Amino acid sequence: MIRYDLTFDAYVDRLASQNDAFRRTVCLDAPGDPALKGHLLVSDTVQAMGPAFMRSCLEAVGRFDSFPRDADPEGYRNCGSVEVEDRTVWFRIVLSDADDPGTDRNGNPVDTYRILHILFSTDWLDW
Repeated sequence: MIRYDLTFDAYVDRLASQNDAFRRTVCLDAPGDPALKGHLLVSDTVQAMGPAFMRSCLEAVGRFDSFPRDADPEGYRNCGSVEVEDRTVWFRIVLSDADDPGTDRNGNPVDTYRILHILFSTDWLDW
C-alpha cells in the first residue's frame, strides 16, 4: 500500500499536479498517469453548441493554467473558467473515493476517482 504521509503543502502540490495531469489527459488526449481514474461530464447545453464548440472547449480547458490565488485559494487547481467563442465556460474537477462515491480520498490516485464537469454558468442551477 502506498503511504501518503505528507505535509499540507506537499499534499496540495500533489493534488494540484494530479488535477492538471487529469485535465490534460481527458481534454487533450495527452499521455497521463494510468492511476488517475475518472471521466468527463459535459452539460447538454454545452454539447448542443456542436462538435466544433466542444473541441474548442476541451482544448481551452486542457490548456488552462491560470489559477490566481483569489480564484483558487486552496491551490487545488480543480476549477476555473475559459472563454470560447465569446461564451464563458466553467470547469470543475470533483474528487470522490473510487469505492464509495460521495466521499473523497484526495491525493491517493489509487483510491480517488475524478469527474471533470464542463458547463455554462447557467447550467449550474440545473445540475
